[in-house]
Amino acid sequence: MFVLLILLQTFIFLQSLAIEVVYEKAEQLLGYDVLSSTLRVRKYNRTTTVLNGTFTFKVDMDDSFMIYTDFLHSSLGNQQFNMYPIKLPTMGMCKFIKFFHDNYPEVYQSIINFPEKGACPITARHFHLIDSIFPTKAIPPTFPKGLWKAVLTTKATTNLFHSSLGNQQFNHYPMKLPTQGICDFIDHVYDNYAEQIKEIINFPPKGECPVKLREVQTDFLHSSLGNQQFNQYPIKPPTMGLCKGMDFMHETYPEFVQSIINFPEKGSCPVTARDFHVIDEIFPTETVLPTVPKGLWKIVLTTKIDGMVRITLEVVVKAYSDKFF
Repeated sequence: MFVLLILLQTFIFLQSLAIEVVYEKAEQLLGYDVLSSTLRVRKYNRTTTVLNGTFTFKVDMDDSFMIYTDFLHSSLGNQQFNMYPIKLPTMGMCKFIKFFHDNYPEVYQSIINFPEKGACPITARHFHLIDSIFPTKAIPPTFPKGLWKAVLTTKATTNLFHSSLGNQQFNHYPMKLPTQGICDFIDHVYDNYAEQIKEIINFPPKGECPVKLREVQTDFLHSSLGNQQFNQYPIKPPTMGLCKGMDFMHETYPEFVQSIINFPEKGSCPVTARDFHVIDEIFPTETVLPTVPKGLWKIVLTTKIDGMVRITLEVVVKAYSDKFF
């Protein structure tokens, strides 16, 4: 579960019998594990402020990420806010993007790299705003003057679906895990599903908040007939940061490390930019457990930066005995 808030403050005042709206402040309060923001308000000229910066979705988002909006009003502009009885409809992220396309084209057109209408899930990406002026036309003329705070909250929810016949025909089931922040969710799992946690490698420890990024992961896929029809195999090294991954290789597979020219020294962090060289390298069979089944294997190494996949490497090897699978 994730919770993030983006705080916007706007002045609304009456001038020549027309509503004018200007940005006062933009701030992210929570949710740095799924979104990061550099949005800032700056003075554009004597009467106008603009919004500049980038906000980044670090993960793909679909309609399981629910959007909630709250509006608070300070009639005297003195930061004493009261909840105002108006809000945008609560909806999933994909529906929220479509809602903006349908109702506020002047808003999304000012955002560089805004998702296309109908896109779902919304892929991890950077959004850019450059000297964006508040779209006053989007505000109803009946809005009262004063200082406004708009709070946008995103929560990841769980939905359960049931197929009684096991035929992939699912119906929504009226049961779900409680909606909560990621840190509370981790603690909830510890308190209620302690046995299941033991089976998850590198699960965050109870009380860790914010939850640290798990950067490098490895997946093994197996084709028992060697026909390129791979299935996920339930084994993998622990997911870890790059520096810890290098130390793990030193400690666990020293014979492999020694065969790579210019491999980083144990304990070096950050790992500096460099070239690695492998010359006439034979696969280190002695590193493979004798219980590993024969067949064709695909090893997928994935590296993430700020939660986004940046590097994916695949290696395919054969495991056989007596020259047969």
